[in-house]
Amino acid sequence: MAAISVFHRRSIRVLGAVLVAAGVLPMLMLSDSLSLWRALLCVALMFAGSALLCGAWELLAIRRREARSRGFDAQALGVIVSSEIGGSYSDTSPLMNLGVRFADDRGVERQAQVQKVVMLNELPLHAVGRPVHVRFASASPATELVISPIIASG
Repeated sequence: MAAISVFHRRSIRVLGAVLVAAGVLPMLMLSDSLSLWRALLCVALMFAGSALLCGAWELLAIRRREARSRGFDAQALGVIVSSEIGGSYSDTSPLMNLGVRFADDRGVERQAQVQKVVMLNELPLHAVGRPVHVRFASASPATELVISPIIASG
């Protein structure tokens, strides 16, 4: 499964590079004879390719998973067991790869990997050993889940 994910990520990045090249090359080679509409198409290709190269596809997938989480029917308390910055991030919001351990609704101990975009000021809340609130589907507790940090008051 991880090999498929790496292959998928690479193919998305290759597609991004092809789109950037498809936008840049006509602008460089035909700059004096390029119509306005074709120039705008080239700019759009470069923009789309740059977004794919920067990991926008991964961020959109995470947002879709978080939106689907509203239908998750179970929740638990968990703890972060691994935390590292992923491959794609902006200056203010890195993409984190987090390992989470929790007990599902049957009491079975689970461990799962989660990707999450985290604001820089929230990085300490996603450190190893920190408690988190876990939402998941009881039919498949370790495949898709969403976590949120637990902030101690006081």
